[in-house]
Amino acid sequence: MSAILCLCFLLSSVLCDALEVANNFRTDPSRVISVDQHHRTVYVVQAEESEGSPHDLRDEGDRVRRDAEGPQNPHVTTLFVSYDYGKTYSNIQKNFLHLPNGTVTVISQFYHSPMDNRRYIFADSEHSFLWRTTDYGQTVMPCPCPFRPSDLLLHRRQPQLLLGYDSTSKQLWKSDNFGETWMLIQEKVKAYFWGEEPYDDPTAIYVTREEPGGVITVLRSDDYFQDSTKLHVILQRADRFEIRGPYLFATKTVQLLGSPFPNSVQLWTSFKRSPMRAANFHTRRHITELIVVDAEEDAVMVCVIHSPGDANLYVSDRQGLSYSRSLDNVLHYNPRGVLFTLFGDEAFADVHRVAGLSGVYLASQVFRDNRSHHLQGNGLHKEYYPSKKRSLVSFDKGGTWEVLQAPATDAYGHPLHCSENCSLHVTQKYGRLENFGRRLSPVLTKASAPGLILASGSVGKFLSNKPNVYISTNAGVRWRETLQGPHDFAFGDHGGVLVAIRQNGTTKSIRYSVDEGETWQEMALSSEPLTIYGMLTEPGERTAVFTIFGAKADKTHSWLIFQVNLTHVLGQPCSDDDYKDWSPADEKGISCLLGRKMVYRRRTPHAHCYNGRNYDRPVRSINCTCSRLDFECDEGYRLLVDSEHCVQDPDFDGVPMLPPASCNHTYQRTRGYRKVSGDTCSGGDVERSLSSEAVPCPVHEAREFILFSRRSSIKRYDLATGHLETLPLVNVHSISALDFNYRTNCLYWADLGHDSIQRVCLNGSREQQLVHGNLRGVEGLALDPSSSLLYWVNSQAPTIEVSRLDGSQRKVLLNSPFLERPRSLALAPQQGLLFWTDWGDHATISRATMAGSNPVHIVSTNLHWPNGVALDGDRIYWTDAFFDRIESAKLNGDDRVVLLSQGVPHPYAIAIYKNSMYWGDWERESIFTASKIDGSGIRALLQRLGNILDLKVYHQGSQNGLSACSVSNGNCSHLCLPSGPGQRICTCPNGSTPGLPQSSGDVLCDESTLDADCGAQYRCDNGHCINPLWRCDGDNDCLDGSDENNCGEFV
Repeated sequence: MSAILCLCFLLSSVLCDALEVANNFRTDPSRVISVDQHHRTVYVVQAEESEGSPHDLRDEGDRVRRDAEGPQNPHVTTLFVSYDYGKTYSNIQKNFLHLPNGTVTVISQFYHSPMDNRRYIFADSEHSFLWRTTDYGQTVMPCPCPFRPSDLLLHRRQPQLLLGYDSTSKQLWKSDNFGETWMLIQEKVKAYFWGEEPYDDPTAIYVTREEPGGVITVLRSDDYFQDSTKLHVILQRADRFEIRGPYLFATKTVQLLGSPFPNSVQLWTSFKRSPMRAANFHTRRHITELIVVDAEEDAVMVCVIHSPGDANLYVSDRQGLSYSRSLDNVLHYNPRGVLFTLFGDEAFADVHRVAGLSGVYLASQVFRDNRSHHLQGNGLHKEYYPSKKRSLVSFDKGGTWEVLQAPATDAYGHPLHCSENCSLHVTQKYGRLENFGRRLSPVLTKASAPGLILASGSVGKFLSNKPNVYISTNAGVRWRETLQGPHDFAFGDHGGVLVAIRQNGTTKSIRYSVDEGETWQEMALSSEPLTIYGMLTEPGERTAVFTIFGAKADKTHSWLIFQVNLTHVLGQPCSDDDYKDWSPADEKGISCLLGRKMVYRRRTPHAHCYNGRNYDRPVRSINCTCSRLDFECDEGYRLLVDSEHCVQDPDFDGVPMLPPASCNHTYQRTRGYRKVSGDTCSGGDVERSLSSEAVPCPVHEAREFILFSRRSSIKRYDLATGHLETLPLVNVHSISALDFNYRTNCLYWADLGHDSIQRVCLNGSREQQLVHGNLRGVEGLALDPSSSLLYWVNSQAPTIEVSRLDGSQRKVLLNSPFLERPRSLALAPQQGLLFWTDWGDHATISRATMAGSNPVHIVSTNLHWPNGVALDGDRIYWTDAFFDRIESAKLNGDDRVVLLSQGVPHPYAIAIYKNSMYWGDWERESIFTASKIDGSGIRALLQRLGNILDLKVYHQGSQNGLSACSVSNGNCSHLCLPSGPGQRICTCPNGSTPGLPQSSGDVLCDESTLDADCGAQYRCDNGHCINPLWRCDGDNDCLDGSDENNCGEFV
């Protein structure tokens, strides 16, 4: 265990003796406390008196780290407390120096209540012991712990409530009396979180739990996991999980069957605790890692990593589900495979949200054409570090990006001569990792000082390793060089005073500025050289008091703590005349940002006055008409490089301008832009030209009708007009199943008499025979037009087969023993699933992927003659002609409901549309309709029809779903079959011998074996093989006329 020195600053009026105080604080604005402790690390927490909402100090606590040489005692811990704002410190280690058995206490961590700043818990994890205080450490209560307290998590609102975690046993414990007693609530825990109000119950707990087999499940409980029936499964097979206010995020690694990328990472999102859904980035590129960069202001920023050193920034809609690309080649850090732990294990993108303002972000971008070099000799492996980086700023939440304007002069007024391809570049979080020997200060912004930015950086084409300090007082619009060389810096008095300390070497003084960095003054700290390790201010920057940590620059290390109070340099409290209105939009030369003009009240730079602890900054908001900055690129579009124009993204794997599933008269078609989430602008020419446009729905999607078949005919019933017509088919013998391609206006049917599947397009074309021979009782037929796939059931074989829509590339997907007597078939292309009924000896409702993988019986009890099957959203419906009923369940078989068990003597085919279900009844020879919710309102729609063998409803949105095969055949050479949401497999038709697997993971088909038994081609009666498209084209391609037999006549 590393030795630590714990300092706890408590803003209270209680006084105690100091260890050693030099100078008189009443007459000197600085004081120094020498703590004669040779510890490597100091942990600091600052606690405030509770005023209004509580402050979570676990998030605000800073750590100052020093890697000092010399003797270290790994079992020495010293705790100091200041009760007078850091003027004096008292060693309270004596309050818990020994355990009750005499063992020396080793404090490994301490924890502070966010709700009650008097409460602390000091943990000795080595000896499983806790020390608790409810009065700032003046009295300490010992408490043995039934587990090894690796970590504690105190509740934000209930000071008595906390969670404890034992990392050795992976057990999670709960205490409701501030650690006095404990109860075990979960095991196999990987991570744990309190819920966040108002989106969760006050006692909600989330955990990620390791299940058998090593998979991770995300769970939520509102009763400390006491009632298993109230346990909520949020997501299964997750990798990581986190909570960001209204959003829940999780990542999953999935294997894409047939994909060139066998393992890909998905982001799953919940907004305001809705069910988690997979986010859609619509990219053809491989995703290896995802980093949630920001989740503020009703939008999510995500860094999508494709390969080491190759990542892009995406911005979402309000739900966090639909993403568009915002910035290419964003700089990021991914610790996977890196033997470098000084900086931590958390991945991050080098993007900074400017605090206190809406929509302003700074980002670091890599120039990939000048790729990074591989660092050697410092323990880094498998990680590429870019040598050429530049900084960009966005004022519209990533909608557009621009370079940082370089200052005209340096800190001494000398011209910088920055012209072509020259701009300012600043170091962010990544700079502390890359320059770990120097640990440059990252960008500093605070909500208490809106518009003020301090940063280390350089001027040129790219960021250099010779940083100076730059300041922007207008949210990043313009910059000044304010100090030369690297410095640590901090704000005080709501940005009214700035403090900077030189880095690299030793110093005897600090610098401060009271005019926003225009001029700097020197203040001595010591007559001897010092090494400074860090600087803190009170959370909220409400005072001008700074605490500085360092040591004398000699061989022996002993901590020095400096308190500097600069209140006196600011003068008297400010009056109204010392303030002016300021808006970041004015600095851009525009009227508004994010659709509104935010007006802040700021102290003028040259006012010699003090804002004070209780200063409440007035803010006004004025809504505006829209400008280009109020829009970002829509899903499927991306910004041109160094441009404001959005163009179609070549990596987009969808179709961005398809009409919606529900389209009545018009629909909104994108122009490539969408309003930035959270933007409030309205009106103006720009909104009219960039917003989506209303266009008419396609004409062929305007009708809603039922198609149903009898043995000798197919009829169409118009739901809008009630018109019934017989479709003009010729040469039909015994129709058993049908489907319809709404997009092409083409009808497909199976004819048992001709042993074929045929097609006719209702535009005057002639009938075509698509599949012929070896069908053996087709009783179910289903199309996926978006993937150009045709599925059917051979009931007597028994098999389920697939082919292209033209009948080519035929392939058997499923057969016995999993199938007995399959009958009806239904597809869910977006989920990549197919469902069927089987009325064999063991009747079932079953499901598999559309590639035939992962078959499973979802309903297998209380069935006898399941006939028709239909899908509607997340539910499946079926008829049972033995039990004479219609039932429904979820797609996994759960929540099974009997909708009708009276008045349905022999139900057969079934279809669902809107709130109604439609079915044919053999005994009553009619088509009926009733509510799909509860079976109420049953009535006869059509009567005296005879036996209805198949029945389906079609409308404008019935076939709008897309699958992973919808674009470019999923980049497959032959059959592309959906195998799950956003997944597909490339496979070969019957008769083809798969070739060697490619490096991409796909399988190429051996073309030579396709011709051996005709495979996907049409086999002539004389044994010749021809292209199936030549069938029924009027030419004798087989040379024996067999390719023109049973072709029918022109309609």
